[in-house]
Amino acid sequence: MLEETISANSDAHERKPGRVRTAWMRSSPGLTAVAVFSIFINLLKLATPIYVLQLLDRVVASRSLETLLMLSVITLAAIICGALLEATRRKLFAHWGNWIERYFGPALFTSGMQRENGKPPASSTKLRDVAILRSFVSSQGLTAWLDLPWAPLFIACVFLISPTLGYLVLVGSLLALAMGALNEYLTRDARNATRRAGDDVRDWVYNAERERETVGSLNTASSFARKWSDSAITRQDEHLRSRSVHINFAVGMRMVGQFVRIGMLGVGIWLVINDTLSLGAVIAANILGRIAYALVQNAMVRWRDVVKARRAYSRVRNSLEDEQAPVLSRA
Repeated sequence: MLEETISANSDAHERKPGRVRTAWMRSSPGLTAVAVFSIFINLLKLATPIYVLQLLDRVVASRSLETLLMLSVITLAAIICGALLEATRRKLFAHWGNWIERYFGPALFTSGMQRENGKPPASSTKLRDVAILRSFVSSQGLTAWLDLPWAPLFIACVFLISPTLGYLVLVGSLLALAMGALNEYLTRDARNATRRAGDDVRDWVYNAERERETVGSLNTASSFARKWSDSAITRQDEHLRSRSVHINFAVGMRMVGQFVRIGMLGVGIWLVINDTLSLGAVIAANILGRIAYALVQNAMVRWRDVVKARRAYSRVRNSLEDEQAPVLSRA
């Protein structure tokens, strides 16, 4: 009887999806809508460069006010639709982030209270992981990486206008990618040291509070305070070093973007002087190149947010994967 009950419970557990998988299943309709919105948001970004290209190359030559009015109305409508879709997408992500915290929070709090002897409760750490996920989903970090795959489309559009200008945008975007990866590599050890020092600080505070009577009777409070101070100083120093490197790379990427824009304008005007390219094409290519580089830059600046969110998600998933373990009923 007992073996049959265990087998039945095990089969039911295998058929029942875990909490994380259930969350993905319940979120799939909203995520599908967000993916569709992202397609139209990025395609509508082409409205402005197309408008500029048509305006300077055809409307000026034809002097047609009807064409000017029609192009202006269509472009304004595209911009308004893109803004509405972007606002809707951000609101959906904000609601999703709040739902994630409400869905995972109680289970993580319960599992965190089941601590081992001599160790501080893990509820605050696990709830902090959920807060990291909510913050990442609700912020522009997720949208920046969601739009990054569209950068090649805008670069390809620049190549269609002028291969020379396309290579300028491509090189600048690759430099931004390299700087983002190098920033992550150079600050990894400092960020890990900061995290370990922060854990040491929390452990010292917890142990001091748990043994406050013993610490006070033995007059060891000053020793605890000194050890806490050493850990805090280490955390602050490593954080400052990591932050300084991050700032340097962020400023460097912004400088590269300015170089790309100036180079595209300079080379574009040179092509206009040589009758190789029109002025409208130069301005349209500059707008496309600015959009492409901005997508890459925004994603690279927020690389650290992706890493933090990925680690937080991994910890949350590991904490909840054994949540629905089969319960042995009595014979």
